Amino acid sequence: ESAFDGAIWTYKVKIPATTAAEIRIPMGDFTSLTVNGKPIDELSLEIDGIVYTSTENGVACFSAVAASFTFVRS
Repeated sequence: ESAFDGAIWTYKVKIPATTAAEIRIPMGDFTSLTVNGKPIDELSLEIDGIVYTSTENGVACFSAVAASFTFVRS
């Protein structure tokens, strides 16, 4: 599920139980990205169920386990 409201883009992801995923979010001209309200550099796989791994060609990459995540890009 995604929504764009002026300068803010929101994307909701749900990873099913017993699975893991790589999530890729294109950054474009946006400079700020949070996951569940937390800056990406503060994420921990053990605590948050998701961790920022890298940015490749303007795309932020994450590894995640089963959970729900809300990405907000601004």
